[in-house]
Amino acid sequence: MQEKNSEHYSLGVGGTHALIDQWAARRGVDIEDGDNVKSDSNWVAWQAMKREAKQSYSASRGDAAVSLGWE
Repeated sequence: MQEKNSEHYSLGVGGTHALIDQWAARRGVDIEDGDNVKSDSNWVAWQAMKREAKQSYSASRGDAAVSLGWE
């Protein structure tokens, strides 16, 4: 069960991150620039969206697990 939950989590977060990466790519964000050397404001927004997506997804899964009596 844990392995299946981990797989679903990875797919959910991964899919959301892929959408966010597409948003960044359309705005010319260099997603390989780990330090934002170019000081791109869209890079900052891209990073914030990815962090928030992960936090929100994790919190929602946790809430659902509690509601379903899994935790």
